[in-house]
Amino acid sequence: MRTHYCAFSLILFIAVALPAADNRTVADAAFDELIAQDFTALAKRFSPEMSAAMPVEKLTAAVGPVLKSLGALRSERPEPQLTNSQGYDVFLYPAVFEKAKLTVVITVNSEGQVGGLFLRPPQP
Repeated sequence: MRTHYCAFSLILFIAVALPAADNRTVADAAFDELIAQDFTALAKRFSPEMSAAMPVEKLTAAVGPVLKSLGALRSERPEPQLTNSQGYDVFLYPAVFEKAKLTVVITVNSEGQVGGLFLRPPQP
């Protein structure tokens, strides 16, 4: 019985510990798709609520011109800061483009879906 309890505890620990790591993979892929302007692939990662608010056509029209105006990303994907807000893992990528610096914010829900995507001025 004790062996089963220990095995169950280990499985529960792994299940609880994995979402942030898995969500990091989702956020990194979403960042890469955003920078590559692969909006179709990016939109497939959206939660149902995000898809309703920002269908791929709207995403392309709203974000495409902004990214083009920034120029190329000057380095590899930056290391994000991780915070948590209202059950979402929030990844903040400090991105340096040819013409500006921005913080790309990608939120990922507990199902591994992108629930938010923001481009905002860099944090001081």
